[in-house]
Amino acid sequence: MSVLFPGIFPTTFHDVIISSDTPVLVNNAIPGVVVSGTANSVLNVLDKINTNLKPLVTFPIAPHLNLNLDPRVHEQMTEYFYNKTFSDWIYDDLSDILGYVKMVNGSPKLVSSLSEHRKSDEATSSKIRFLKDKILSRSRVHSILEQFISETRTNWFELEKNSYFVKDLIKRYMKKKIKALIERK
Repeated sequence: MSVLFPGIFPTTFHDVIISSDTPVLVNNAIPGVVVSGTANSVLNVLDKINTNLKPLVTFPIAPHLNLNLDPRVHEQMTEYFYNKTFSDWIYDDLSDILGYVKMVNGSPKLVSSLSEHRKSDEATSSKIRFLKDKILSRSRVHSILEQFISETRTNWFELEKNSYFVKDLIKRYMKKKIKALIERK
């Protein structure tokens, strides 16, 4: 049997997996109290003292499990932000990006100069498809996320909490790429 002990401090957890017959020393679970013995005896003593240092999980957890290295998490987060960009943000916070795309004879094209940029209220599916094909691919979203993680030391699985900053990075990237394409003409 293995026991997972939560950390001593109420807001942080320092998890340790031990077997029930492993010698342990719990220092300052209660200020000034040191308890040692096997895991079972320590649990019994702490139970009698009425502390809230109780096991959370009674099965072993793989210590090498790291979601940051899991490519499925990378793919899911990339897909999440790619879809979020083109199904949600493009109609709201990124709507000014659509002003760089104009419809010419029913097909979308970039404006010929930066001065032609207009605030666009019409988000047609062909404009969005154009932006997906020419400006922001899934692989580009992935590299933007990798850059954000590298610079901020954020975990992949915490990216959704940082949506505001990711959205800003995506918007800046899209504007920069569009401006570069327009100036290249």
